[in-house]
Amino acid sequence: MRVLNVNMTLDLVHGGGTAERTFQISRNLARAGVDCDLLVLDLGLTVAQLKALDGVRVFALPSLNRRFYVPAVSPTKIRRVVKDADVVHLMGHWTLVNALVYLFARYMKKPYVVCPAGALPIYGRSRRLKRLYNAVIGRRIVRDADGHVAIVRGEIPQLEDYGVPAKGVCVIPNGIEPADYRSHGQPALRDEHGVGDAPYVLFVGRLNEIKGPDLLLEAFAAASGEFPEHHLVFAGPTRG
Repeated sequence: MRVLNVNMTLDLVHGGGTAERTFQISRNLARAGVDCDLLVLDLGLTVAQLKALDGVRVFALPSLNRRFYVPAVSPTKIRRVVKDADVVHLMGHWTLVNALVYLFARYMKKPYVVCPAGALPIYGRSRRLKRLYNAVIGRRIVRDADGHVAIVRGEIPQLEDYGVPAKGVCVIPNGIEPADYRSHGQPALRDEHGVGDAPYVLFVGRLNEIKGPDLLLEAFAAASGEFPEHHLVFAGPTRG
């Protein structure tokens, strides 16, 4: 079986969780002996990532626009990559590359799975464009999929809003690569943030309301009297 993973970018700063999830899925499929292709835009793609993706065929499309991740369309390349696949996996939602791959997958009758990774609600910037995207093709991409993957159970109602029955949704949480989390740099991090030897709660993610850092801050403040020795550390970009 050959799996085609599709995402707009592998840039960990601007692509966030979907970039990391796509990278890890592709790498571990190859390690498990599964033939895996990866179609992304070239924005943020590094030599280190390509090296780590040993065994994965990576197809990088040039990007014409950094803000909206508009790909330099190469119908011949996209068609060839989709044709080689036995199953297509679309990550995220608001991307033109997903729409293009969807059209080719439907034309060639290739089964495909969608994993929006929390992207389905119309939230944040470009709301009018997102409504237009959904009206033209977005809702069809989600509704027509042969499989639907949610990262948390709370994402199931979002899929239902797009016409997907809850019973057909498979919940697969984000995993971790143990080697990436071996303890290193702890003293430097503690010194930099003035934590010292005290225990701390760490929030890692984009500092945006949709991620809930405000809820964590309120909860931490409410419980701080019971845990006066604990610190709260936020780590993440503010973009988006």
